[in-house]
Amino acid sequence: MPTEKKTWIITGAGRGMGVDIAKGAVAAGHNVVATGRNPDAVAAAVGDSGDLLVVRLDVSSRHDAAAAVTAAVDRFGGIDVLVNNAASFYAGYFEELTPEQMERQRAVSLIGPMNVTRAVLPVMRKQRSGHVIAISSSAANRAVNLAPRASNSCAAAAPLSGENPPSTSSAGSGTRPCAASAA
Repeated sequence: MPTEKKTWIITGAGRGMGVDIAKGAVAAGHNVVATGRNPDAVAAAVGDSGDLLVVRLDVSSRHDAAAAVTAAVDRFGGIDVLVNNAASFYAGYFEELTPEQMERQRAVSLIGPMNVTRAVLPVMRKQRSGHVIAISSSAANRAVNLAPRASNSCAAAAPLSGENPPSTSSAGSGTRPCAASAA
């Protein structure tokens, strides 16, 4: 059991790393808001717990982001950790991807984390604490080796990857941005 129970909000918690992160946080005794576009799939993947709230969230929607944050605060009183994990990937040569595929990938993998972070930061500022974690594809760091079949993925992931995540203007707010690249 942790010495201090935290509240986590995890995007893309319906599969892959998001499921593992959500299950791990619940197992460690934390409150978890597990989100995804399909709440039934998220609930089936993560399981059931009194410390778990499953919320519909399409990260490309500012409205959904605000509603998820409101639900988290209403249920658990605050948010201590945001894990921006949701992503979209379309493989293919750049010129073969449709404009709709390119836009969806950027909306989910780049704009999505920005939407959710913008919704969460006022809560963290008010608390004067919080962690913002951006999970990004390692494709952004290996663009030369993957190009041209993943060029759009690389472009969408690059701003969120590496050692210096986008600034959340966190100076003096107690929030800490962090980026991690997944293979």
